[in-house]
Amino acid sequence: MPDQFKMERTQHVSFTKEEAEIIDKGREITSRFTKDPVSVNKYVKTNAVERAKDIIESGKK
Repeated sequence: MPDQFKMERTQHVSFTKEEAEIIDKGREITSRFTKDPVSVNKYVKTNAVERAKDIIESGKK
């Protein structure tokens, strides 16, 4: 029953060359501390979720 309300959304984004280089450097650093390489999608999603949490927390103050 909980799956009945599960919602998935696809978001398409594009990055400038400069932004892509920053993302690649961040992925390289993150991949050093994980067993498997970190995909671009996972890296961007994880960072977006963390930013959203920070924004929500700052709004509660």
